[in-house]
Amino acid sequence: MNNRSSRQMTSQQVFTWMMVVSVLFLFLPQRWTDRVDHLFSALIGPFSQGSRQMTLLVTEKLPEPPSAETPEQKYQKLKEMLLYEQKQRMNLIQANRDLQAAVDRLTGVRQSFGQARALLIDADVIGSDATHWRYCKKLNQGSLQQIAMDQIVLGPMGPAGKGEAAGAAESLCRMCVVGRINNVGLKYSSFRLISDAGFSLPVIIEPHPNRNEIWRANGVLKVKSLGEIAVAMVEVRGNPVRAGDAVLACSDPRYLPVETLVGMVKDCQKDPENPLMWHILVEPAVDLHALDSVVVVNPLWEE
Repeated sequence: MNNRSSRQMTSQQVFTWMMVVSVLFLFLPQRWTDRVDHLFSALIGPFSQGSRQMTLLVTEKLPEPPSAETPEQKYQKLKEMLLYEQKQRMNLIQANRDLQAAVDRLTGVRQSFGQARALLIDADVIGSDATHWRYCKKLNQGSLQQIAMDQIVLGPMGPAGKGEAAGAAESLCRMCVVGRINNVGLKYSSFRLISDAGFSLPVIIEPHPNRNEIWRANGVLKVKSLGEIAVAMVEVRGNPVRAGDAVLACSDPRYLPVETLVGMVKDCQKDPENPLMWHILVEPAVDLHALDSVVVVNPLWEE
């Protein structure tokens, strides 16, 4: 207890002496105080200078490490990025063209159908049916898009049509019958081409516009062996059918609102088995095996 008190007294004495010295220092002449300041600076200067240098070393920003890529590698990387951007741009341009073509196609068919309340379903051909790989095509649309059995499928003729029946196709924006739906799933479907052996369709034959004749002959489109398309049940008398005449699908409120081109008469001769009837071969208006997009007609659709 006494030691602690002596230590406390000693601290108080030291503090008292420091205060006395400070007061006496204030009354010293200026030349003496300058010498004291100089001595204090000489003692403290090295320590302050060293701490300043250490602070600069610590806070100084380190230089960035040199890049590991060579100029050739940088150039190649930039070139690849540019090619990628160009490819993406071309893909967007092509997608826009495809969309515009689909809109134009549907608009043209809609105008040709007049006031008919039909749903026109644009679909892409994505392959061939496994069971009829040559004569049945698969579509990327199904019952979710209102596709149903036996609906008529139209295909584009192209910018100038085909053969001498191009004029007959003008009334339907160069679209023609290419098949009929024969299988439907939720998201996919398939259609039978007019060249398939099981295809059948009521048709009308009318003269090419260049003939300046007015007559029409009713018949049935059927397929013979080896995919040969023919029109049966057309009488010879009163029906002067010739090569180049137009073959149109009959209008039907259940399947097709308006008459639509199927193809052209390729050859017409008397049937050797029945001379009273014509043996008529038909050339499709499009290349059936080169189709990549079609339009499916749903006349029974209701909003």
